[in-house]
Amino acid sequence: MSKVKTNTECVFRKILILLLSLIVPGISPVQAEVDPVVIRFNGEEITRSEFEERFEIVMIIHALQSGAPVKNQDQIWVMEHQYLDLRATEMVLLNEADKRGITVSDEDLNVQIEKFFVSTGLGNNLRQNLELMGFRSEDHLREFMREKQLIHLLIEQLKGEPVKENNNGEVMSNTVNQRVASYRKASIVETYPDKL
Repeated sequence: MSKVKTNTECVFRKILILLLSLIVPGISPVQAEVDPVVIRFNGEEITRSEFEERFEIVMIIHALQSGAPVKNQDQIWVMEHQYLDLRATEMVLLNEADKRGITVSDEDLNVQIEKFFVSTGLGNNLRQNLELMGFRSEDHLREFMREKQLIHLLIEQLKGEPVKENNNGEVMSNTVNQRVASYRKASIVETYPDKL
């Protein structure tokens, strides 16, 4: 039964890709199959190649900060799937930060980048660090760090907010983790771990 379902799903997926390629200009069936969407949120789509590029950067940072790269393929698989969920949550939080008007100045961003390089044990050779860490450019690094800082500022803001209660006086969410989970639950964010 499950093999029939799997084959049916496969045939359905191929038909859907073919139909989409006819309807959506600029997309070919090969392109959709080779680089599928792995996260969809608020009109934004993250493809597998975009996700993998970011995951590689995160793994390099992890290795630099922990002092050792992760080599176990099973562990990498688990971490990749966990990061897919985390990245979806980050997208929701960035949306919330935008709604609240939270911003990061260039000066604050420069300070955070400097702290970041110190935390990884790297020197101040920007060009060498960009290449080593997998960033395409300084702008790519700045965008990555801006997102991290926006999320940090949102979390700090959430910590300072009073506990929310419903109409019955019951506590609805009293921790930052619960609030983050409620934002994620209220958002329509789709992840496709089977496309990794």
